[in-house]
Amino acid sequence: GQWLLQSEKLHEDTITQVRERAKILDQFEGTQLKRVGHEFAARCPWHDDRRPSLSISPQKGFAYCHVCAKGVDAIGWVQDQHGLASLGLAGIGLTLALTARGPDV
Repeated sequence: GQWLLQSEKLHEDTITQVRERAKILDQFEGTQLKRVGHEFAARCPWHDDRRPSLSISPQKGFAYCHVCAKGVDAIGWVQDQHGLASLGLAGIGLTLALTARGPDV
């Protein structure tokens, strides 16, 4: 998601608001998660995973695989999982914000 942030002409406050509202854990709805302390673990979608190697940290707003070393925030997750790399940050942010918080954003 970082390259997209640099290519879009959005005010920094808008980017910050999208990041604050787009909770990483909300993006894993329907995924089997295992609570591990303050974080969650799941099988990594980027490689053949027999055991949960993907750590999801709601506090950090980040998911990271300890096997393939790929990490994303909520925006990067949506881009990757839904093929939205060509969609602008504003569209992704609106989708994430509405999904995470409802239509009051």
